[in-house]
Amino acid sequence: MRYARSLSRFMKDLSNWVEKHMALDLDHAKSLAKLAAASKPSFLQETHMPLQSVFSLAAEQDCDHAQQTAKFTNNLNTQVLQPLSLRRMEHDRRRKEIKETWQRAQRKLVDAVATRRKALLGYQTKGRDWEQARAGTARAQEEPGGGGANQGINRQLERKKKPRGRGRATGSRSKRNT
Repeated sequence: MRYARSLSRFMKDLSNWVEKHMALDLDHAKSLAKLAAASKPSFLQETHMPLQSVFSLAAEQDCDHAQQTAKFTNNLNTQVLQPLSLRRMEHDRRRKEIKETWQRAQRKLVDAVATRRKALLGYQTKGRDWEQARAGTARAQEEPGGGGANQGINRQLERKKKPRGRGRATGSRSKRNT
């Protein structure tokens, strides 16, 4: 993910640099064209001046250069910058989707670990309760009739059994009455 983020940042910086460079080149070319357009008539007014042909040719070349620069920046914009921007936007969208999917999977994993931990604690608690009940019944069977502790365990077992028996009995009565 770090590489994807740095690639996105690189593409953004690259497109910004190219756009600014194009804007500066275009402004420079326009300024040269204005200067050439303003100076060219003064070069051509007088005839037979020294280096007149050189300066008039330079002014024409500056105008041509401005036109070529405008065409080049337009082509660069349509053929490089727009596809690069589209690619960067697609890359960012895809990176965000992957990031969200990853975060969802991590949340599910954390939830699953928490659920497992709760289930394990419940299992261990029930196992301890079962062991205690088994030990209590074993003691009750070993010492018949005597101890108060055994009577308490027997009462608890009776209480646990009675609600189940009552529910079954009332349920069977209601079926018989109908």
